[in-house]
Amino acid sequence: MKTMDVQSEVSTRLKIYLLFFVVLLVGTMTYFVIRQNSDLGTIYAATDDVTVVRPHSFLPQTNVDTTSVAP
Repeated sequence: MKTMDVQSEVSTRLKIYLLFFVVLLVGTMTYFVIRQNSDLGTIYAATDDVTVVRPHSFLPQTNVDTTSVAP
């Protein structure tokens, strides 16, 4: 009967450690995802500000020869 109690205690401790590890892992991943989304939002906001201030900077540069006549 004594070995049964020891095995039960070991499995309970193992479950607690695994649960703690999973909670820590999920919390860390959630933190990094939220932080990355925040950084991406900052980057997109800065890009939008540059587009509003200098809209011509994102247009392709084309050299059009207006002196020739199209056939």
